[in-house]
Amino acid sequence: MPDEPTRAAGVSLASGRMIVTVREDSDPEPVFLQEQVVTVPDPEGALDVIGQALVEAEKRVGRLAGVGLSIGGHISDDGRRVVVAPGLLQPGYDWTDVPVADLLTEASGLPAVAENDVNCMCAYEQQVGVAAGVDDVVVVYLAPDVQGLGCAIVAQGQLVRGATGGAGEFGHIVVQPEGPLCRCGNRGCLEAMLAVTNFDRDMNWGGVSRSRGFADAAALLDGPHGDRAARVFRRSGRYLGQGLATALNLLNPKMIVLGGPAELVGNGDGSGPRCSELFMTGVREAMQTNSFSSMARDCAVVVDRLDLPMAAAGAAILLQRAVHEERVPARSA
Repeated sequence: MPDEPTRAAGVSLASGRMIVTVREDSDPEPVFLQEQVVTVPDPEGALDVIGQALVEAEKRVGRLAGVGLSIGGHISDDGRRVVVAPGLLQPGYDWTDVPVADLLTEASGLPAVAENDVNCMCAYEQQVGVAAGVDDVVVVYLAPDVQGLGCAIVAQGQLVRGATGGAGEFGHIVVQPEGPLCRCGNRGCLEAMLAVTNFDRDMNWGGVSRSRGFADAAALLDGPHGDRAARVFRRSGRYLGQGLATALNLLNPKMIVLGGPAELVGNGDGSGPRCSELFMTGVREAMQTNSFSSMARDCAVVVDRLDLPMAAAGAAILLQRAVHEERVPARSA
């Protein structure tokens, strides 16, 4: 195990954006943080862009031990390969069976590991965030407009990755079998039920024009269809609460960390727009109704700001762990 602090890079890649951060394991704050647009959707081109950014970062902060890469998708259990990442940088352009760690090492010269984005957020929360010291925790992340819905699971202090790295696909729990089509090809997945497009579908029954996002949807509360909008927000919260109750019954966590659009989950400090109060009321109602015994009462639900910079920081933390545990090769001189 190295005696000196390990300076590691973390990169979060999603929705045409790249966040690069550098942190030392003795310091909770990053020593470097940069955001960049990535217009190249294919793996080789995107990873070349990341490699160039890492070279520049190393010039500014000094030698790096390696890089952790956060990606929204199914990552192999060894952290070397993207099994599938639907529409990672561009809608309709999936990354499938990509040896991402090797390609990133070729592009940057750094030892590399990859991990699912919500697992990276969870690593951050457990080390320096709201879940520090909590051994049984579930982290749930609702992407903007719920274009994705992921989950990380820690049981008795260990990240649960499943047999092939695919554990935590919370958004693809089916809550309404005849519901709207999900991007995965199934119908009625939790992700599809919570997406802003489904909110629009419900509101359009009342003759309301389509919203462009949850901020527009929230504005409906003050209009002539406000009562209907309130019912839709609360019902959407119940869908999420139904999924969280399933997590409670299966895993009995001590804490659930929830992050996503402020219009749904609030701001994390107890404040938030009225629509988030309606949504979270629905969440709590369904958790209480659908969970067994004292599971809901025994679990703290904490709202926190889960985002791409946190995922990048978590990826750096996971790289640091891999270095200390000698699970990645030492960087050559």
